[in-house]
Amino acid sequence: MKEKALIPFSRRALSIIAGYGFVLNAIWEFAQAGPLYDMWAKVSLASGLFYITMAIIGDVFIVLGVSTVVGWTAGTSNMLALSWKASFSMLTIGFIAGFFLEWAAKAMNWWTYNELMPTITLFGETVGLSPLLQVTFLPFLSVFLAIKFGNPLRS
Repeated sequence: MKEKALIPFSRRALSIIAGYGFVLNAIWEFAQAGPLYDMWAKVSLASGLFYITMAIIGDVFIVLGVSTVVGWTAGTSNMLALSWKASFSMLTIGFIAGFFLEWAAKAMNWWTYNELMPTITLFGETVGLSPLLQVTFLPFLSVFLAIKFGNPLRS
C-alpha cells in the first residue's frame, strides 16, 4: 500500500500556487480593508499596512492549507485536471475554513466590521461575507491560475 505524501505537491507547485495566492489576496485585502473594516480610525497608516501585510501572509498559508487538504482528499491527479470532485472539495473546504477562521478571528477580537460589511449568519454565528468569499474562492482561483499558466502540478 502506497503512503500518501505529507505534501501532495512539489515545492515548485507550492511556490507558484503561493505566488498567485499572494497577489490575489493582496488585491482582495486592500480592496476590502478601507470600506469594510473600522480599523483605520484606530491605527496609524504604518500599523494598518503592517496588519494588512500580516493578513496577506496568513491568507497565503490558508491557500496552501486548503490546497494541500484537497490534494489529500481528492488526489493530486484530480487537482491537475480540475475535476468536479477536486473543484467541489476545494470550494467546500475553503468555505468551511473561511467560516471557522473568520469566526475565530472575531472571537479573539482581531478586527471588527463597519456597517458596510455584508454579513452572513450560520449556526447562530455571524461572520463577514467578504472574508468568507475570499477564503472560499481564492484558494481555488490560485490553483486554477497555477494550472492554467505553466501547469506546475506536473513537476
